[in-house]
Amino acid sequence: MVGDRESEPFWSEFLHSLRARVPGGGRPVIADHRGGPVKALRKVRPGDFV
Repeated sequence: MVGDRESEPFWSEFLHSLRARVPGGGRPVIADHRGGPVKALRKVRPGDFV
């Protein structure tokens, strides 16, 4: 999946697709605090966000 946006809807879709493809959903890492990815991670994987 390729995206050119930092929006929460794009990242939510990406994280849901990752969960479907990777056993256990993987352990995503976000190196910055851009709004879209952070909001999506909190929504899709709330226990993984630190």
